[in-house]
Amino acid sequence: MKLDLTSYFVKRPPGVLHCTTKFTDFGKAPGSEDYAQQEAVKSSYGKAFFLTISALFITPRTAGARVELSEQQLLLWPGDVDVIPPAGSLPKGSRAHVTLGCASGIEAVQTGLDLLEFVKLEKAGNKGEEVGEIGGGKLLSYGNGMWMILLSKKIEVRAIFGGYYGKGKLVPTQGGSKRGSPFNACVII
Repeated sequence: MKLDLTSYFVKRPPGVLHCTTKFTDFGKAPGSEDYAQQEAVKSSYGKAFFLTISALFITPRTAGARVELSEQQLLLWPGDVDVIPPAGSLPKGSRAHVTLGCASGIEAVQTGLDLLEFVKLEKAGNKGEEVGEIGGGKLLSYGNGMWMILLSKKIEVRAIFGGYYGKGKLVPTQGGSKRGSPFNACVII
């Protein structure tokens, strides 16, 4: 069966692609204020990072990119988002992803839940069935329409930690022109 993914995954993220650390609903979600007050979070507002994409995945509901977080980035990752009932907790950062598209009627939050399903299978010893090499990576089938391409060369993308800004509060930003930083100069508008 041949499927045009661009017409199947009709819902795409608005604006800039992003990797959500904690959904705060602009401060209305439970725990959002506590999260925003963490020192690691406050000191990272506006900071530039490289995110490492290690795989691309597709399910009948979503298409996404799996993100591997550095130790520094894991400090920004809340411990309560990598849970999938009834399996319980998975390794911190397991849900880190970038949503690339969703099928009609599917919300973007499903992408992270789909990724947790892959992680749960991997944790149980299911590493997927290797189908072959495709587009710079190894194509794996996990059954039930779940596919993953493990990239042979990980991709680094630039990102700015936007975090939770609070209601009407100014947030200091960090910048600089240090070599090796994701952005030589960074202006946040």
